[in-house]
Amino acid sequence: MLPRAAAALLAAAARTTRTTRLASTSPSSSSFPSSTASFTKKRANELRTGAIVSLDSGALAVIEKYCYTQGSGRQLGLVTATLRSVGGGVGGGTRQARWRPGDDVTVARLQEKECTLLYREGGGGSGAGASSAASFVCMEGETFDQFAIPAALLGPVAAALLPDGAGLLLTLDPATGTPIAASPLETAVEVTVAEAPPPKTGAAPGNKAVVTEAGAVVRGVPNHVKVGDRLVVDTRDGSFVRRAG
Repeated sequence: MLPRAAAALLAAAARTTRTTRLASTSPSSSSFPSSTASFTKKRANELRTGAIVSLDSGALAVIEKYCYTQGSGRQLGLVTATLRSVGGGVGGGTRQARWRPGDDVTVARLQEKECTLLYREGGGGSGAGASSAASFVCMEGETFDQFAIPAALLGPVAAALLPDGAGLLLTLDPATGTPIAASPLETAVEVTVAEAPPPKTGAAPGNKAVVTEAGAVVRGVPNHVKVGDRLVVDTRDGSFVRRAG
């Protein structure tokens, strides 16, 4: 993730220098070429968000992944993923899939590229409510080209949570080169608290919910956290990790 000051400067510059290179894609505008794509096998516990898996219902993007533990110690239980159709299959909605950690899953070999999230467009703007943005304006690091991707390409947790300046990994359609899935580069990011209830005497520790500048709600936050504090939050499930500092 870019330093906060640098991210703010990039976002400000991007808003005043937008060009015709800015282009938006839709998750349903790309028809994934399952018949010509190259596939490989990965274990379920190796899947990451943004991966494209092949199931009987078609090609689906992993937008959220959870690993559950069961029993004593660190014994692995189930891998559960939220999947979204890529260019057909299950009608553009989402579905759940579950595997044992060692199960083989068919995954597409696709081109990927890294970019930086500059700012949100078409939603609630900055501050609380910005997570409803229709698209994210991004910048490619090598060429500095700016382009927009639908917020729906990310899972709902990451779409609400990621601050300006966060790094994204885009999965590209092999036929058109347009993004068909996105995932955060970091498993945790620093966010600033924009809204927080005042501390309560005698309140249980880690039982408060706060709102970040990007509009995401983070729960399980210590009682003493206040507006302006910086927190480290997990991009995979939106959970509080620790105070930044």
